[in-house]
Amino acid sequence: MFFETVVLDCIKRLRGQRTIASVYHLLTGKKSIQTIQDAHVYQLQNYYGICKKITKDQFDMTIKTLQNSGFIQNISNEHTSFSITEKGSKHLDKYRHDYPLQSFRGMAYNGIQDVYYNRLILLIQTLTNSSKQYYRFIPVVDQTSAEVWVKYVYQRMKGNEQQILHSIYQELVEVLQTVSVLEANIFVDRLTGYKKYGKSLSQLARCYDLHENDVILILTGVIHQMLTVLKHHKTSFKWLYSMIPARQKQTKLTNSAERTYKLWSNGITIDEIAKRRKLKESTIHDHLVEIALYEKDFPLEHYAKKEQIEKVVLAMEEVNNFKLKDIKESVDEDITYFQIRLVLACQEHNIQGDLK
Repeated sequence: MFFETVVLDCIKRLRGQRTIASVYHLLTGKKSIQTIQDAHVYQLQNYYGICKKITKDQFDMTIKTLQNSGFIQNISNEHTSFSITEKGSKHLDKYRHDYPLQSFRGMAYNGIQDVYYNRLILLIQTLTNSSKQYYRFIPVVDQTSAEVWVKYVYQRMKGNEQQILHSIYQELVEVLQTVSVLEANIFVDRLTGYKKYGKSLSQLARCYDLHENDVILILTGVIHQMLTVLKHHKTSFKWLYSMIPARQKQTKLTNSAERTYKLWSNGITIDEIAKRRKLKESTIHDHLVEIALYEKDFPLEHYAKKEQIEKVVLAMEEVNNFKLKDIKESVDEDITYFQIRLVLACQEHNIQGDLK
């Protein structure tokens, strides 16, 4: 039910202007400019990448369930686009506050949430076992980077396991008070300690009468909420905060766009960047649209004349949606899709408020 609510919310915000596949790409965190732009334009950044492991078959089954329940309806001949029904809107409003939708910070914590969680559960397992002089346990996390990090910090904790464990316990108790009892219980039941093995996702689903995807979302929501609390109260959570991976640079660009950004910021032209990187100019266009989403002072006027920008903005208001095809048909022929996408990207902060 939780996962269905998230999907419903995405469909409602998209307003039938994007295909249902865009919802799947958003939730699984596809690293494409279209998905990233969708997240920004339709104010879905918090849902980005929160269900990375869901399969297409599982997603399609959810769509069929929502359709059979009368919550969504097909609005295209190819069955690729859906809109939420009045019944679906009422259902969403009813259950919206029963689930921690507001806890998600998908795009903000993409790339660090899994690292943080793996460090946390592996360190707890290590300390609880070592405090009992038991060192032959099987790590609950099969990730080399997490194991290396835990081994490093453990060397500095030797001899103080009990004291540090108690401190971590107190910090966890305090931070878990910011989530619901259900969320806290599921999070704790997942932890592994000395002679106590955490429940698997399927076991948690059976125990709490939930779908496995719902359990994944709840755990993700708890981690996001924890990271948010720790970010604003660093000094109150010494140990939990210390597990957050450091970022060398606060960048949200995809790796390829980041490489283009370095060349572009040095004044290299689009065609020259394409030649140097041996990529199509259309790919560099994609990168610039992505850059424009995050670069507040992006020089839009370098790529479109003032009157062209004004015509695109006016067309957006006239068609009352963000479909590129509809906007293109409402502007002069000399205005390209690239220019339209750049205007959309630069207008992102202005149009978010209209989508709530």
